[in-house]
This record gives sequence, structure tokens and C-alpha cells, in this order.
Amino acid sequence: MTPVGFVSCDIVGHSAVRDLSLQRQRLVAINALVREVAERCGPGNVVWASGGDGGHTAFFQDGWPGPAVEFLIRLRRWGIDNKVALRVVGHQGEVDRIEGADGRVQLVGDGINLAGRLLTLAFSEGVLATVPFKEAVEQGGVTGITFHDPRILRPRHFPAQPIFLLSAPGQFLSRWDRAGGSDRDLLEEALVSGRAWDVIYHAKRIFQTNSQDDQAEEALDQLGPHMLGYRLQTTDAEDRAQDRWVPNPFLAEVDAETRLHAIRSAQLMERQRGDVLCRAGEDGDTMFVVLSGTVGVFLTDPEKPETALEPRYVAGPGEIVGELAFTLHRPRTATL
Repeated sequence: MTPVGFVSCDIVGHSAVRDLSLQRQRLVAINALVREVAERCGPGNVVWASGGDGGHTAFFQDGWPGPAVEFLIRLRRWGIDNKVALRVVGHQGEVDRIEGADGRVQLVGDGINLAGRLLTLAFSEGVLATVPFKEAVEQGGVTGITFHDPRILRPRHFPAQPIFLLSAPGQFLSRWDRAGGSDRDLLEEALVSGRAWDVIYHAKRIFQTNSQDDQAEEALDQLGPHMLGYRLQTTDAEDRAQDRWVPNPFLAEVDAETRLHAIRSAQLMERQRGDVLCRAGEDGDTMFVVLSGTVGVFLTDPEKPETALEPRYVAGPGEIVGELAFTLHRPRTATL
């Protein structure tokens, strides 16, 4: 494994844009920026791993922090100048290069895996940077940028770790966009970013104080079936993890009027980490759509108490839990 620098990017809500010419225009622009930095760094020193809505630019040469930071700033400026919501992450990690089926270089390893997970936690108002990226840039003597306001984030399948904001004074300033904002501000940001489950969450909170709120209702009207799904992690025949997009079997399958009625009629439940929603064996006439965070599904065996220590499955935003008791009118089969 080789330690390399990563600058990763992702266009927020790109797949939800119905104008294919606009999708193409954005991806052509990003690829042009990658091509320029690759040509300046020389053959074999930069590898571009496209992810559809963006991708990962890996810098292999010695002295990579300078070109990587310059490229990161150009990416961020392109997003700002073209009013494109762009998530950007800087990271240093280990990867191997292998030859793909089409002859192009592919990257494997924790370095690119963590960069990808961090992109799911990033947002268009700031550039995120890991501690290894920060240390490599500072040791490389790169100037014109600052690392500030670290927070502990928990990327999926990786340990919790401090993540910094990266700003380039005179070019852009980064901020944590989800701290302390009102539900109205966060509703608008979620709608622009295409985060449907956050839209529903903040709309429900607004409805608690005004059940006829126009902003919340208009936001829900804009949620199409293509936005109402979730990433289901599966494994292929060789036991490799991969994500598959799955539509929500309830809200994505009904018409807009029925969907709005269901959302307005549903009760918003907010719980803290470790709280129990319901226990196996209890009666229940409700099911739950996860809007934020995760819900562990515990299947208990009276003869094997240790089975209750770890969840059999962890459901995330967009997934439904508790549906068996709701649809079959029978006691709960799992503890949530």
C-alpha cells in the first residue's frame, strides 16, 4: 500500500437534475480541471477515479500537497463561480493501483474508501480535511490556507475522528452549515442539496408549530419518487461490499397527494442514541420510516441472550422498520 493525497468531490443532487445537458456540462468541467492538474504533475503521478457525480483525484508524487491544495482551491472556486453545490474532501491514505477490466488504473484500499465515506458527511458550504491531510500539507510548507473548527465525525465503517474545515482566505471560507440553523434554513438547504429525508424531517418540525405552513408544504411537493430511496449495502459473489439504490416501498410508490397526506398525518418521533423504540413481543400498530440517524434491529433468542448484544441489521435514512407488526397485526418480532 502507498500513502497518497486525495482531493475528492461530489456534486450535490447531481443525479436528481433532469436536464441531461446540464449534467454533462458539469462533469465535462470537472474532468477538464482534473486533466489540467494531471498534465502539470506528469504521467502516472495523478489518478482520477470517477464516481459518476464526481470522483477522487489521487496524487502519488513526492511533494503532492502543493498541487493538491491548488487543485482543491480551483475545484471549490469553480463550484462557487458556477453556483454548483460541490462537496470537497482532502485526505491522505493508503491505496494500491490495479488494472481494471478496461485497462485503466483502479484504486483499492482504505484511503479511497474513507475519502468516499467522508464525502457523504460533507456539504457544499465547506471543505473537509482529515488530520493526515492537514499534517502533510503543513509539513509541505503550503501557504494560503487555514485549517480550523475541528469536529468529531463518524464515517460509516470507520472510527470516529477529528475532521477540520479548510479555508483559503480571499478565495473561500468554510463553515459547518448544519450548526444552529433554523428548521426553515435547514429545510431550504436540504431541498437544494436533494436530501429528501432531511426535507421531510424539517418540514415535520415546522408543521408542529403551523400545520398549514406554505414553505414546508411546497418543499414536500417537490419530492419526486426518484429522490425517495436509500443505499442498501450488499455483497457480490466475491463478498465485496457494494451499494444498491432501493426506492422506499411506501413513499416512493404512491402519488404526490397521498404522499403529502401520509407525511402530514404521521407522527414525528425523535429519540436519543440508546433509546428503545419498541421491544420484541410487544403489541404494535405503527411502522417507522427512518429520517435521520440509524436504528438497530435486534432479534432476541431466549436461549441465546448474547444475540441481543449486536443488531442483526442497522437501518438508515429512507428505510422502514417495524412494518411486520403494522401490516400483519401481530406482536413485534424484533427490538428496535
